[in-house]
Amino acid sequence: SASTQILQRYVLAVLYFATEGPMWHHRTYWLAGQHECGWQFVVCSEIKEHISDAMQDNNGNAEDTDDEYATFADTDLGIGTGRIITGLKFYNNSLRGSLPSELAALKYL
Repeated sequence: SASTQILQRYVLAVLYFATEGPMWHHRTYWLAGQHECGWQFVVCSEIKEHISDAMQDNNGNAEDTDDEYATFADTDLGIGTGRIITGLKFYNNSLRGSLPSELAALKYL
């Protein structure tokens, strides 16, 4: 859903600036216009409860979902084929600073 994507992008932006993201060795697509699941080393998965909620409107009818995500997430630098952040890989990336408390908002991380 749009609210999930806004939350994920916000948390990742806070993480990026709290840990000196502009100095990272690996930061391709971070803070770019595409879906955050295509950002380098962001691991995403499909979460069944999220998908079933996202695909129904208030009357329980199936909605069309935005499929712009499908055009890059499986082929670019993101890891996985879902839309929900389930992991971050930061090995050998020169993070500095503290991990922000906002990371706790990503409930599947």
